[in-house]
Amino acid sequence: MWFKRDLRLTDHQPLKDAIATGTPALLLYIFEPSLLNDPHYSERHWRFVWQSLQDMNEKLGRHCVQIIHGEAVDCLERLSQNYQIASLYSHQEIGIQKTFDRDKRVADWLANKGIGWKETPYGAVIRGATNREGWDKHWKQVMRSECANLI
Repeated sequence: MWFKRDLRLTDHQPLKDAIATGTPALLLYIFEPSLLNDPHYSERHWRFVWQSLQDMNEKLGRHCVQIIHGEAVDCLERLSQNYQIASLYSHQEIGIQKTFDRDKRVADWLANKGIGWKETPYGAVIRGATNREGWDKHWKQVMRSECANLI
């Protein structure tokens, strides 16, 4: 279960889906140098991420989020040498071109390894939409849907 931007333990569909498989799940956050150095993000942002991860880990106890440093594909490759990765769960990140390109590289790596990736849309944003036709109807449907609470 790869935490990207949504650092919550409640209303988190990918986390709920990963737990529902009944198989052991590694909770993961990756500090990526390409994002750490990107001008879109500030020290304040990264401090918030770190504090959020600390808060999550206090709540999770021994099942805490594993925090690693490196580019996503490199980190997944290292993990695959120590763990049998059956599938990857995450939100579908809506961000900058750099994260979109990263996700395409991750998708290619996973496909080459025969590993499935369940990317759950986040909020009501539609990745790759060419126009906003019907967007308001989709937004209302998403906002009225049941929260993905774990308890």
